[in-house]
Amino acid sequence: MTTDSVESSSNSGSNSSSSSYAEHLISFGDKFQVTAHEDIYNTKGTLVLRKGATINQSISERVVKFKLLQPIENSVNIEPALTPEVLLNNFNKIVATSPELSKFHQTENLDQQLSGLLKTFFDYPILVQKLTVMSSQMPDLFQQTIAVTWFSTVIAGELNLVPERIEHVFIAGLIHDVGMMHIDKQILNKKEVLTNAEWRQIQAHTIIGQKILENTANLCPNIARIVAEHHERCDGSGYPAGKLGEKLSLESQIIALCDSIVSVYFNKSRDGVKSLRDLIPLLQMNTESHFFSTHAAIMRLFRKMDLHPTSSLKTNQLDTFVSQLMEANNNTSKRYELIQELVLNLNKSFSDKIVDRAEAVLHQINRTVQVSGIFHPGYIRWIEQVRTEKLEFAFRELEDFSLMLDEVDWHLTRITRLLETYLESQTQSLPELSNFISTGLDNISAELKPEDFEL
Repeated sequence: MTTDSVESSSNSGSNSSSSSYAEHLISFGDKFQVTAHEDIYNTKGTLVLRKGATINQSISERVVKFKLLQPIENSVNIEPALTPEVLLNNFNKIVATSPELSKFHQTENLDQQLSGLLKTFFDYPILVQKLTVMSSQMPDLFQQTIAVTWFSTVIAGELNLVPERIEHVFIAGLIHDVGMMHIDKQILNKKEVLTNAEWRQIQAHTIIGQKILENTANLCPNIARIVAEHHERCDGSGYPAGKLGEKLSLESQIIALCDSIVSVYFNKSRDGVKSLRDLIPLLQMNTESHFFSTHAAIMRLFRKMDLHPTSSLKTNQLDTFVSQLMEANNNTSKRYELIQELVLNLNKSFSDKIVDRAEAVLHQINRTVQVSGIFHPGYIRWIEQVRTEKLEFAFRELEDFSLMLDEVDWHLTRITRLLETYLESQTQSLPELSNFISTGLDNISAELKPEDFEL
């Protein structure tokens, strides 16, 4: 997706963006207290709320219905707001999810470092307000945000960044997803597959976050840049601008990598057990998406933690697990071959940024497939041998195989989304390219069962 298309999504929904956050504030006010610290006017100069008014569901229409003269967050106080002590406690809750994290946190005395960084963060009341509302209204996102901030701060330290840059990483980590609170709740809570238009709205959270930070008094502009770039990838396959590595800041790529691994850590637990060891296959598959230095730093971190390759797979689960693994492998392999053929044909016939971005993701998948051998017949035969002979020492590798398949599938989805978004954007440069992409995607859909390519 181009910058223009994301900004268009952001700007066209700017009023709904403000309304979305207002709805969060109103919901917060039903449990706690949100008070106007000044008179609030709409853009026509009409008084909407008087100073001292309490904002809750009973006056929601007055807040949401009208376009206000300035963002509502600039005109209200909330109680109780997060405190440095409460946030530090949340960091400790996150590290307590893993014995390795907890031990490292204590050994490195990270409470002291985080306490110092929190004092700086609390110099920006508007950011504290945003994070407070997130902690109440979007608790899962808040917990992941705390985890991203912890990992990012540690990696910044591993890279020997100067204190000022570590501070920037810390603040950006805490606020990198603040734009999500300005996205329509119905989209965020949707259980069905998102449409490409809805996906574009979610992607706009990077631009929304950037604008919020640019308008935060006395905040270093570099922090807004970090937030804007935290979904960029140095191979050009990210969003919103598809920037290449030399145009990206190291700080943004620290956040980007930590955001990826935390998402897996929280969402890919096996039998309810979260395992840092499950992040290793993800890191091995994404060495070219982010700066190599960030990968090297996080691998050093994991070596310090002495992660053990334990398996949660039990012998009585083996047959079912392998059967599901084989089916997933067949589906992903077929999908990979079809998408690979489409991208290679695009590259032969057209020169365009969208083709370059799709090819960058495909290159990453190709490297993973070649190095791991996950689709090779010999590897498949070995998996069958593990099942037949019940080779318990290999159970961990079977789980790694499953994680790699998931990651390949996700990257294939990225290619499909890139191409579909291009077809729906206002920046199509070549009608022939659009027709080629459209026909290719239709052919892929016809070849696969719906469950093989759910996005």
